[in-house]
Amino acid sequence: MKPILIKPIITEKSLMLAAKGVYSFFVDINSQKTAIANAINNQFKVHVKSTKTLIHKSEAIKTGRKRLPSMGSIWKKAMVTLSKDEKIDLFTVEQPQTKK
Repeated sequence: MKPILIKPIITEKSLMLAAKGVYSFFVDINSQKTAIANAINNQFKVHVKSTKTLIHKSEAIKTGRKRLPSMGSIWKKAMVTLSKDEKIDLFTVEQPQTKK
């Protein structure tokens, strides 16, 4: 059985959304919203309020020395909103302490 959650998306934009309580993950292309919510509930012990998904279609890219066209990969992204006062520790960034 394939895992539903593949990996978290850690970018500047996703960290800004995480501060607002919205967390982003790469998920299996065939997974449904309820399965994604259940997987996050079980893995991180939080309560999911809502789930939004989007499928990124493959694009034609040119690779190699002859610049031959090939297709990129298809991936699915899930944006999960948690209940108030709940956080996922993967998305917290600690500020470095400055020396004086």
